Amino acid sequence: MKVLKLVLMMIGTIEASNTCLNGPCAPGNDFCGVPFENAPTFHLMSQHGCGENDPNGPVFDPVHGVIHHFYQIHLATGNGHGPDYGHFVSRDFVNWAELPVAIWNGLDSSVTPAKVTPYDNEAIYTGSAIVMDGAGPNGTKGIVQIYPGLCNKNDWPACDTGTLLAQAVPADYENDVLLVNWTKPSYNPIMENTQRDPSTPWMTPSGEYRLRTYDSKVYGAASASDMLAGKWYEIGTSKDFRTCECPSFYPLPKSTPGFEKAYEGAGSSLPTHVRVVCCSSVLFERVVRACLSNTTSITDEFETF
Repeated sequence: MKVLKLVLMMIGTIEASNTCLNGPCAPGNDFCGVPFENAPTFHLMSQHGCGENDPNGPVFDPVHGVIHHFYQIHLATGNGHGPDYGHFVSRDFVNWAELPVAIWNGLDSSVTPAKVTPYDNEAIYTGSAIVMDGAGPNGTKGIVQIYPGLCNKNDWPACDTGTLLAQAVPADYENDVLLVNWTKPSYNPIMENTQRDPSTPWMTPSGEYRLRTYDSKVYGAASASDMLAGKWYEIGTSKDFRTCECPSFYPLPKSTPGFEKAYEGAGSSLPTHVRVVCCSSVLFERVVRACLSNTTSITDEFETF
């Protein structure tokens, strides 16, 4: 889903604001300044007057038919340094509306008063989204956000690396058409002492879910139900994944309609997955053997060129 990174204006290193127009930044007060003048016509650009960078978890909601585009908005609650998750929506990729901040550092804003979440009180960094069975209303397909929360040891004693992984889901999926309100389930964090940039989880042939982080470490959830319950575990570091920014790993379709016979003739020489990382440039690497299918080994399953 990170292909949409080309859509959003990328602004360099920016200090997040803790003070918004009507006092300390908080749910209901998320404008850092006046809207930008002369905003680009063909790019999404926040009109909250805050700095912005990294698109996060762009995703199509199959429940309400809405396209969601999240991004790093440079504001923060309390003493956090930000950024948090800004939010755009569209139905056609042409006309967009900007919504309030979706995920705040240190707070679950889906309830009033907002619930304190000390495990991510510093910032909400770049994450990913997945559409999966069971995440929507009545067990239908729906969205789960996985993000790196930045922590400190004063407020979260288990915080050794400064980063952990957490999940966010719609607070009232059935009735909140634009998914304005996101909640952080009580099982959070899902993994402690990680690095940032979790990829969109992929599913192995055995039905296990896996994701990777910036440092090429791989994490697993044994099933969809385990993932929805926040039950993840560490698998290990893959020598085949590059340590780079904002990694992604996607399955390729089995064939293009009308070319099934050609695909069958190519056999196992065809790639099955694409992985994307951002180092000095964006690199696309073709994976020519099947994705991992067991939970004990993460090496010798990939060939790239």
